[in-house]
Amino acid sequence: MRSNPFLPVTLILVAAATAAHGGDVGYRGWGPRVGIGTDPDQVIVGVHFDLGEVAEHVVFTPDVELGLGDDHTILAFTAPFAYRWERLTGTEIVPYAGGGITAALVDTDRDDTDAELALKALGGGEWPLERGRKFFVELQFVVGDVHDLELLAGWRLPK
Repeated sequence: MRSNPFLPVTLILVAAATAAHGGDVGYRGWGPRVGIGTDPDQVIVGVHFDLGEVAEHVVFTPDVELGLGDDHTILAFTAPFAYRWERLTGTEIVPYAGGGITAALVDTDRDDTDAELALKALGGGEWPLERGRKFFVELQFVVGDVHDLELLAGWRLPK
């Protein structure tokens, strides 16, 4: 679907403003993320920001991702919220699930650039590393003209 090029920025700002009205919101850190996406088949690199809890156990971690490959270049901004459960018994793994809105610029080799919106449902797990760092693995299901599926891994680095 074609849309106004200012819409992605507006959506991210609205999501950030909404998140700022509750919970323990504040910059907690950032981290790199890498993975693969399907349809189009791409390598994905990006960065995310841990902005804290907007409600008990609900975190806001917006991200920016660049997808490359399969005759497409995708620059995506996502505003996801996720519920984090307590760690699994006997492990350090903390499962989470959630979703969000993605606003993306999709460029094809035909010199055709479209602004797209998509919905993402996500689930994953994270576990602590040394010095406050965390590692995560995440699976995202996408509804819209960005990707169908994304498998990502990354790190959260404390501020």
